[in-house]
Amino acid sequence: MVNIRRFKESDATAVAKLSNQNSEFFQFPDVTPLFLQRFVNHPKFQMFVAEDKGVLMGFCGVNFENPEEAELGPICVRKDKRSAGLGKKTVLHTLRFLEPKKPKRVIIKVKVSNTGGQEFFKKLGFKASGNELSCCGEPALLMSRDYGR
Repeated sequence: MVNIRRFKESDATAVAKLSNQNSEFFQFPDVTPLFLQRFVNHPKFQMFVAEDKGVLMGFCGVNFENPEEAELGPICVRKDKRSAGLGKKTVLHTLRFLEPKKPKRVIIKVKVSNTGGQEFFKKLGFKASGNELSCCGEPALLMSRDYGR
């Protein structure tokens, strides 16, 4: 049974490993446990992990520093667990977390090369709303979804 819960510092090594195994999808190509511990201790950021019997299956973070607009990411599911609803479950859990914060919209930046990620977010109601460059200089599609107030 998959359990989704808040990230704990003890998750940092497993999350960094999963992130680095899927680095082609992320803005930050080399994530360390120390980086994660600093990142997730920010008061306007929350990360959730999906685990099964204590084994990390995926994660989803959200930055809600801007009261008008929350930004999802990073998001990842183990390759052998994709297309089984785990990513959707984790993202929806994260969106429910945002309810009391009442952002007007939620955004996600998806690398242009990540067409699977774009399709995933379209199924969750996100629409293309612009283009940006990732911090590594790679083109990214900005996708957004109205959240409502």
